[in-house]
Amino acid sequence: MLGYAGLLETRLKDPDLKRFASSIVRAANRSGELTRNLLTFSHQGHFESASIDFNDLIGERTEILSRSLDERITITQSLRADNAVVKGDPGTLQNALVNLAFNPRDAMPDGGILEFSTDVMELPLSAAAESGHRPVEAPLEVPAGSYLHIAIRDIGTVMSDAVKARISTKPSMSCGK
Repeated sequence: MLGYAGLLETRLKDPDLKRFASSIVRAANRSGELTRNLLTFSHQGHFESASIDFNDLIGERTEILSRSLDERITITQSLRADNAVVKGDPGTLQNALVNLAFNPRDAMPDGGILEFSTDVMELPLSAAAESGHRPVEAPLEVPAGSYLHIAIRDIGTVMSDAVKARISTKPSMSCGK
């Protein structure tokens, strides 16, 4: 399928038909990625580690999301990180990004704004780390340094009082030696 669609894409002169052939190529590639992800999830596939520019990934995924989400939802990007390269499995990161985008969709039944942003964040050595204290639930220590900050924010309907009442206000982490 990829071979024939790619061949069509290179030979077609009509821009609309060429765009359709490109869509077939992208859909076939996504199908292959989905199959690899399902195999990885079921522990029958392999985990690939590659360098991925998260700004590019957001650009690619928001193009797809803009056709998949309600047209009343406006997608914006604020990609301020100059070096947004991370190491990871491309399919897993793509799926995580799309899943994170679909969650706020339900909070915007009447439309809204879905914003993707990247920035560089400096993580200083915290006072807790200097004193030997760290959160009990923290699975690993993160060294001080520059990190890529990725945010997905929605501006939609405010939570109802019933939903707010179900949110726990109990702190989820505690510090100890």
